[in-house]
Amino acid sequence: MKVRLYGLPGSHPTMATQAMLEYKGIEFSRIDLVPFLAKVVLRRPLGFPRNTVPAIASDGRRVQGSREIARELDRLQPEPPLFPVDPEKRIAVEEAERWGEEELQHPVRQIVLWATHASGASTRSYMEDSRMGVPIGLAARLTPPFVAAGVRVNEASGEVVRANLAGLDGALQKVDEWIAAGVLDGEEMNAADFQIGASVRLAMTLQDLRPSIDGRPAGRLARRAVPRFPGDAPPVLPPAWLQPLRSHSPAWWPAPGRRRRTGSDFLADLDQVAVRIAHVAAELGLALFRRRQELGPPGAPLRVDGLDVCDADVEEAADAIGVGGRLERDGRLVLGGATAHVDDDPAVGKRHA
Repeated sequence: MKVRLYGLPGSHPTMATQAMLEYKGIEFSRIDLVPFLAKVVLRRPLGFPRNTVPAIASDGRRVQGSREIARELDRLQPEPPLFPVDPEKRIAVEEAERWGEEELQHPVRQIVLWATHASGASTRSYMEDSRMGVPIGLAARLTPPFVAAGVRVNEASGEVVRANLAGLDGALQKVDEWIAAGVLDGEEMNAADFQIGASVRLAMTLQDLRPSIDGRPAGRLARRAVPRFPGDAPPVLPPAWLQPLRSHSPAWWPAPGRRRRTGSDFLADLDQVAVRIAHVAAELGLALFRRRQELGPPGAPLRVDGLDVCDADVEEAADAIGVGGRLERDGRLVLGGATAHVDDDPAVGKRHA
């Protein structure tokens, strides 16, 4: 049995899924999608029903969303289980898992989006260990417009982020209480550990937040669930916004009146971003042209593991940049001219045994 995981650099739901696969010892390959053309990649070539990551494919089955994937992984390989056998304990774990996705995931996404957009230079660090099929330097050059669009689409305004930071201590306290009650961070890990741990771990990539999280039970859980999470953003949050966290404010989140989103329903952050290709098409075309000159003759295509943009004009944009095609077993798209062909190299992705 081998699983193919589709995700994006800097995605906490993707990291949660990867951590569950590793915990179970399931062999998998990970393919990172570049933040544009998701509708083309996930729906058409890959056959997934929704435009969301994380997504896994195994033995002809396709599952999307970290909570759905947790149950699919238990079906594929029951041991070690991601949910307790005891009915009451399972209810508690599932409630914590639900809260982690519906209540915690998006506010953390908004905070990190705002901070990475404000710092500018930190986006490259979130691409470490990624397998996108293009050099990290090139991907980093193309990322800022998508991060800016992600800030808008995810309503990560200064007002919302400040409110989220005011409630962060309360959210972490809830995690600490679940740990004390034995729902989280027990002898055996569970799905809620990975769901919540990945979001807390993403928050810890911000130097502004790391000192306030690292020493508490929630921080220890995060490092246990996801030992390594790429990304390191320098201090950029205004000190006044951080004061409630440092003074242990009991405020709660998400910000009043703001919509809640889950990673399994929307493409957001470095995870899933909505943006018009036209905003970056000129720079992308120039970058690909230069890259092609470095790699080979003018007719040689540039391989990309995946492309991702949630945009109504995606097909027109895809035609403009020349999306060639892909093979299921290869998992790559080909960018090139009219004669672009599919690279049939089976050694794609990052494989884990």
